[in-house]
Amino acid sequence: MPSLTGTLDQCDQRLDWLLKFSISTSSGTVWLGAKTKGHQNLVDALIKQQNMPPESRPMWEIEYEETNSQGKNGKTYTNRDVISAHTVEAQQKPAANGGGGDRDAAITRAVAFKGAIEVIVSTKPKTKGQGVAPVVNELTEAFVAILDGTYEAEPESEPAEITVAVEETDNPLFKDTI
Repeated sequence: MPSLTGTLDQCDQRLDWLLKFSISTSSGTVWLGAKTKGHQNLVDALIKQQNMPPESRPMWEIEYEETNSQGKNGKTYTNRDVISAHTVEAQQKPAANGGGGDRDAAITRAVAFKGAIEVIVSTKPKTKGQGVAPVVNELTEAFVAILDGTYEAEPESEPAEITVAVEETDNPLFKDTI
């Protein structure tokens, strides 16, 4: 029996005995049908979920059977009728600050990246031949963890030493006058 895993895309409630709905999967969108008589809990859950933001909708694992039927116009249609369905736990990293989805995670990463760049610019660290990209990445990852509330310092490690380059200036504004 074929099955698929994905999230609700759309619902078509034109018929009172059948809910037609589409599931968005990694390989595209698939339309299915669930008869209300045998799958009322599924129908109710899908109708409720269509009012939720797409990133908040749970993943469904659905088994279905395919049957062909002749339409009034003589065309042959493939029907995908639900046999069983249940929600599954999505395997994603927790989003920043406990919710929000991919958009919030992207915003959190952008803020962390900006912070990493500011640290690099202000401290001008010595990179020991590895280039600046690995340092920026390491700082960004640490800042994302701080923003998420998941940062844990290694117990035996000592605090990072940051060397700040101070430039001498001949600007009279900064000279002591007595």
